[in-house]
Parts: sequence; C-alpha cells; structure tokens
Amino acid sequence: MNKKLSKLFYRGMWHRKKEVAGVCIATMLASFFITCILLFQENMYQWQVAENFMRFGSWFVMQSSGEPYNTLKNSIYLDEPVEAGVYGTIYNRNWDKARGCIGYMTPEFMEQANIELDKGRLPENEKEIACDWTTLAKLGYNGQLGQEIVIKYYQNDNKSREDPERQAVYTLCGVFGDYSDVWEYGKYIPCGVITKEACEQLDSKESKVWLYSLKNTVRNKDYNSIYNELQGNITSKIFYNTSVYDFEAWGPKDIYNYIYILVMIIGVASLTYQVIGYQHGRNRFYKRIQLIGASKKQVHMMRLVENVTILVAAGVLGSFIAMFGARALCWYLEWYKGISFFKITAAIILKCILTILIAIVMSELVNVSMIRKSSGVWTENSKKKSKSKVSYNYKGKLKKNNLTWQMQVRISRSSGLGQRLGVRIFSLGVTAVIIFCFLNISNAVKDYKSIENMYDMTGFQQSDRSLEYTLPMTTKYSLENYIDNSNMDTMKYLLQKQVPLITRDEYITKEQESNEKAKNGRHTYVKSNEEVVRQLDITAHDIYCKPGNTSLLKGIDKSFLDKVEQLNGVESITYSCFESMRNWTWDSMDYEKMGARRFSKSSSNSKDKMTGYADKYLYTTYYLDADKILYDRLKQYAGSGFDYDSFADGEKIIVFVDKNPYEQYDDSIKEGSKINFHYYNVLLPGADRKMSSSSYFNIFDRGKDDVEYNFFYDAAIEKHLEDKIYAYQLVASERGRTYQSLLRTEYGASSEYLGLEYDMKYGTCVSPEAAGVVYVTDEIKNELKDIIPDFGYYTAVASKKLAETECEKQNELLEKIYGEELPEELKCELKDNTFTIKYNIAASYSATDNIVQIYCKSNDVIFTTNSELKSEYRTNVLNAFLEYGITMLAVIIINLLIITVLTKNRIENRTDKIVLLKRLGAGRSRIVRIFMIEVLRESLWCVFTLPLQMIIQFIVYRSQIKKI
Repeated sequence: MNKKLSKLFYRGMWHRKKEVAGVCIATMLASFFITCILLFQENMYQWQVAENFMRFGSWFVMQSSGEPYNTLKNSIYLDEPVEAGVYGTIYNRNWDKARGCIGYMTPEFMEQANIELDKGRLPENEKEIACDWTTLAKLGYNGQLGQEIVIKYYQNDNKSREDPERQAVYTLCGVFGDYSDVWEYGKYIPCGVITKEACEQLDSKESKVWLYSLKNTVRNKDYNSIYNELQGNITSKIFYNTSVYDFEAWGPKDIYNYIYILVMIIGVASLTYQVIGYQHGRNRFYKRIQLIGASKKQVHMMRLVENVTILVAAGVLGSFIAMFGARALCWYLEWYKGISFFKITAAIILKCILTILIAIVMSELVNVSMIRKSSGVWTENSKKKSKSKVSYNYKGKLKKNNLTWQMQVRISRSSGLGQRLGVRIFSLGVTAVIIFCFLNISNAVKDYKSIENMYDMTGFQQSDRSLEYTLPMTTKYSLENYIDNSNMDTMKYLLQKQVPLITRDEYITKEQESNEKAKNGRHTYVKSNEEVVRQLDITAHDIYCKPGNTSLLKGIDKSFLDKVEQLNGVESITYSCFESMRNWTWDSMDYEKMGARRFSKSSSNSKDKMTGYADKYLYTTYYLDADKILYDRLKQYAGSGFDYDSFADGEKIIVFVDKNPYEQYDDSIKEGSKINFHYYNVLLPGADRKMSSSSYFNIFDRGKDDVEYNFFYDAAIEKHLEDKIYAYQLVASERGRTYQSLLRTEYGASSEYLGLEYDMKYGTCVSPEAAGVVYVTDEIKNELKDIIPDFGYYTAVASKKLAETECEKQNELLEKIYGEELPEELKCELKDNTFTIKYNIAASYSATDNIVQIYCKSNDVIFTTNSELKSEYRTNVLNAFLEYGITMLAVIIINLLIITVLTKNRIENRTDKIVLLKRLGAGRSRIVRIFMIEVLRESLWCVFTLPLQMIIQFIVYRSQIKKI
C-alpha cells in the first residue's frame, strides 16, 4: 500500500471516527469480558490457596524434636529448615493444660508459619512475653499490654518428679493472632513466646521444632506422595501440613474451559460482526478507491490493516482495562484479608492474544469472501442485476382499517418462505435451549433444597470419664439349676424368670434383713431347688458395647466456635445436648431380647472387642431444640399421637433400636411404652469406696488421678456438710482420704439412707413416652446422620426441655441427700455439649469445611461431617449456574445478534419498499409500526427474549428508516 493510498486510508478512518469509535468500544467490551473470565478462573484458585497459607502457614512438614534429619535437609523437595525452641507445656493457675508451649521463635520460623502480631511487639528482653489470644484466654488474661503474665510449667516438662512445679512471671508486650487452636499441630510450637535468653533461665530442657517448606522448583502436585516418601525414609514421626497441601480448591476446570470456549466464540462472533458491519459501511469507499486505480490486492490489504488496527488496539485496551481493574479490586481484597494472591499468568495473556488473532482471521476470511463475490469495476451508474419477478396471490384487500396489517403481511411474504421458516425454527431452538438450561438449573437448586436442612457438621466433646452401664433386674433362680447348667448360662445366675423390679420398700426390707443377719454372724444359704428372688445388677462390659462417657453436665468450649462462626461460608451454629451415661428401663424390658447375656461381664473371657459392636453405646439420647423443621423430619417415624407440643414439652420421644449382638431387633419396646430414664448413679456418702470406680458418676471431676472422692468431697464437704442431718468422719488411708457416713456402715444403714440408695440406683428420673419405635437400618442412619451422628443399641431423640427436667429432678434428689437446698457449686446445670453447623453456598469456594475440621481437631472435638455430600450438591448448583447460566446468556446474545443482523439485511433488501411507502405519504412512525408487527409475530416464537427483541429491533428500524 503506497503513501497516497495510506493517506487516503487514514483520512477515511478519521472522517468515520464515530463509527470507528463504536466498533472499538464494542470490541473492547468483548475483550474485557473474555479477560475477566480468565482472571476469575485463575485468581479464584489463588485466593483459596492464599487463605489457607494465611491460616496454616506455608510450611510442608514439621519435625518436633532433635536436630534436623539429614534425609530432610538433603531432600530435593525441601528448603533449609527454620527453627523454634520449646521449653515446656504451659499450665494455668489451676495447673490445667493451656494447650501450648513456652519457648522462642526465629523470624524465619514466624514468616514460614505466617504468625503475625495483632498488636504490640515481640519480646526484647528477658522479662517480656508475647502470646496468642487463645492462650491468654485459657490463662485467664484479657490481652491488655503491660499486664503481668504468670506462666506455670513443670521442671523439664515432667510432673512425675518430686516437687516439679515451677512458674515464671513476664510482662505482656505483644499479642499474636490465633494459631494454637487453629493449627492441627499448634500444641507443638510456642504460643508463649519469650527471648532465647529468657528460655535459658527456665528450669527445663530445650526441645527444637523445625519447619520445612517446599522448594519453588517442585512441580509435582501429588503432595501426599511426597510426604509419604519423606516419612518412609525416617523412623520418627513428622507432621504434614494437610490443611494446605491436601486441600482441593474449588474450581471446576471442565466448566471453566467450557465457559472460556463459549465466551470466546461469542466474543469472536461479536468482534467479527462489528468489523464486518463496519467494513460493509466502507464498501462505497473501497470501490471508489478501485475507480482511481487501486488493485483488489491493495483494497484487500487496506481492509486487513483497518481490521487489525481496530481489533488489536481495542482488544489490547479492553484486556488492559480488565487486568488493571482486577488488580485494583484484588489489591483491596488483599489489603482487607491480609493475603496476597493476584496473578496474571502467561496463560491468560496467551488466551487473550489467541482470541484477538482468531477474530482477525475470521474477519479476514469474510473479507476474502466479500472480495471474491465482487466482479469487475464498480461505477456510480452501475445497475443492479435484475431479480426474477415473483408473483404473489394476496387474498386480503387493502382497506383503511387494515392497511398496516396487510402491508406487513405482504412485505413479510416478499422475504420468501425459507427465511420466514428459518427464523421461526431458530427461535424455537433458542427457546428449547433456554428451557433446557432453566430446567437443569432448577433441578440442581431443587436437589440442594432437599438436603438444605441437613447439618454440614455435628461435633460433640466427650468430657467425662467412661462409665459402665448396669442392667438392674429382679430374677428368680435356683442353685441346682445354676450348677447343672453352668456351661450354658453366661450370667452370674441362671435366669429362670424375669420379674419387675422390686419396690423401694422391698429393697429397704431385704437390705436391712441381710445386713442384720451379717451383723449377727448368720449367713443365708440357698437350698437345692429352692427358688430365690434377688435383685441383680448386670454390668455391661466393653467387648460388645462402648461405655458411656458423656453427660449433660459438662459443656463444650464455645470460645473456638465463636471464631468458627465468623468464617466465610458458615451460616449458623446451633447448640444441643447429647448423653451416653444414663441407664434406661421400660416396663416390658426383656433381657433375653436385649441380648443381655452377651453384654454381661461374665459372658466372655475374651479381651478382644467385637468389631461393629464395641463402638456402640448401649443407650444414647440426643436433646435438640424442638423447632418445626426437626418435628417435620421426625414425625414420619412416629405414630398418629405424636404432636409438636408433646414433643417440645419433653413428654414424647422417638426411640431407635439397633440390632443386638445376636443380630436381632429387640421388640420389647413398643409405641406408647414408657421409657424410664434413671438418675446419674452418683456415689452416696457412705462406706470407703473408690470414686474412680467405673460404676459411679463423678460430677465434680477435678482432673486428679491420685485422690479418691465421694460425691460430696474435699472443700465442698468441709464447707457444707458440718452439722447437717448426716454425720461424716474423715477417713485417712494409704489410698487417700474420703468422707464416710456414720449412717452407712459395713453392717447397717438407716432406712432413709437405703431409700436414697434405691432412688439413685433404680429410681426413675423422667418417664417420657415412646411416640415411635424405629428399627435402625443403613438407610435410616444415612437419613439422620446429621442429627444422630452416633447411633447406640438404643437411641432416643428428645427435646431440650426433657434434659432441663432431668437436671431439675437430679438436683431434687441431691437435695434430699444434702438435707437442704443445694449451694450453686453442687447443683447439676444443663450445659450444651454438642453443636451443629450449617454452611451456605460460599462454603463451596471458601475452604470452610477444611478450616472448621482443623479447628475441631485442634480443640479435641469429635465430629462427623456431611459436608462432602452437601458440598457436592452446592457445587452442582454453582456449576449449573455457571454452565447452564452462561449457556443461556450466550444463546440469548447470539439470538439477539443474529436478529439484529437479519433486521439490517431486511432493511437493506426492502429499501425500495420503504422509499415507496414514504412517497405514498406514510410517515416514519407508520412504517416502523408496519415492521414491528412482523417483529412481534416472529418474537412470539421465543417469548423469553421477546422484550429485548422488540426493543432492539425498534431502535434499529427507527434509526435506519430515518436515514433512507
């Protein structure tokens, strides 16, 4: 292209700057949109990874003792280790563990662990300390800088030595963000940080902690295999940062690729259309250039240069604006979140360039096609080739009242049957695609709604020691049958006949008779074949069932859950109660059907726990907030008499019965049975007994293992039991000290005491009605696993009101023992020991479940999660919106784009008719109205885009007709 043509070319572009600007803006928007999609795809992943690094550090493995292993130091995968020193476990003022250590950390260690100060500064001298918020809270401090912090520890971290208790006093100079209860292995690193010189003054030995990070050259994404390879080469345990490297960030690659291809097709089509439309308006200019001697090759080159100039300039500008805008937005997010994640990768830039190149190639192919169609030299006086005449047989007559309708009918028919049919078929196809996409989105949302009420996670803390179950029963037996059938019988006595429990009065009488005989040196012998009635307590052992270890009286630590509630993706946390330490009975109870022979301690000499049985409690009860949602879920398992009010008031419960060790269901519990929930069997003030006995419940567990306790013990007894109706004496022995009731001796007890003993062992605390009895199957377990994460042999679901009543009744019984109203420190108080968490849709891309699980593990909370199932449904919803939503949007855009092109072509082909209508006196509004009737008729074939089609085509017709 010579200088003269170049001058004409650029002058022509300048004269058409408005049209050029319009095409550039459209091109820029298309490029902007494509770049935004690519940036979102890449940086959504980078954001999730960066958040995990922020919470859990960038280290790969941790070594918790000794000097760095050569295997790790010389590994091709790992960088040089960074160190911290640990000098002992921190204890609070009551010598309870604060879950953390005292020691020092190097700056490199803190950087790799991503441990940062929330306020204050690092220690600078031997009298200063910095702690994280959780440690301060557990030590009983509020985090005010300058306050005195007392750190208790054991000499050389060994409390078994004589006089091992030590303490050190520091001034708080800084507070870290939480990490001791966030990290799964946070207990191994210092959470009370002092200088190295201060550590050397502690009466304890140093233990090193080393962190190793992955080298930047590592390209293997199978991190677990790398860890297993490293662990296999050393004998000691190293800890793997699973929170970061086993986390799978949300990012459906197939969906992303689909969206990119779809958006690129739309973008390229849009770019090509804009350029073709622009070039179509330049045809007159190029044909005039041919008149002054330009060859087709030169015209072709001018078209190409113009296309490249517009596409490259506008495309690059659109991509640059997208990148700059994304950088600004992510800069704000990085500042707000305190993380760094934004990246513009080479892949993003290459895909943007590829999109522009494809648009250039497409427009060039169209240009070549247009040039080939032109033949000869164009002149101003060139006449169009005459078209073959088409005759139409119009039945309608033109009248004043039907002129507009008849004109649009005749004009529409002049387009030919093929075009009219094609437009309608295309519109129907668009409608079908939109309906298909909408149905898939609605089905995904419907599936998610079906499990929306299911909790994502259920956690509970087993804070009490294990308590063996007792099965109280009255039996008739004979000594002869016991001897003759000793090999067949697995209980203490052969069970001849089970009869109801003896009454309170019978129990007192029999115990007093037995004690009187024993006191006088007389013993009762059972004669052969003589039938004897006796009260027996069968103790269930852990071969076939798990001992109860959770009560209503010890709650879960909610401090870490307050932090969990602030996480992105957590919708709500609700609290409830769970217990496994309470014994049950019911009137129709049948120990044969229960499989009691297998539960009995004497039933087997095996020490091996039976898989599938030993992990089940005998009795479990879940006390939940009685809302309508829970009631609706449970009523399908209940009979007709199950109403909301009776459930909420604790009068009715649902009982679930699992198979006993004989693989049979116990059918002795029926709908309508009264379930007797017994009292916690606390040890009465009496003879010298071990409080550590697994048959009694200790409400006041102080965490000491070397002292025996009665129910009322130590300071509580000294303070409250003097001059009460029961007299006590302090009994000192080698085993410790206890308080012995003078009313309960080896050979005698008052009837009052025996009555209280009966109440505590066999008395009924509450008796709700079984509104439904359900035999447990795998399907039932799966349906209810969010509210019953751990089914026992017998499981009840009740309202929280019932648990409150049980605590009140327990206190009433304890008041009888105590002799007057209980002081606050001796009262049984209901405490939440279970929590359930619901996530929202943001959990799918915020790593919520991963973070919550780490919180639970680091706080010794047992949990079950349904998040994998719900996450699948949530991801399906997001994917449906991305895949089918983008498809729907793309189809609509393509539909509107094609309709716009078709409208412009129709106007061009109908120019002579429009001119004729104007000459006959029709105004612009009348002509537009004629064409809009046709638009309305065709738009009805795709009602979803009808409003947009009407608006766009109205604008096109009105603007184009004005120019004619």
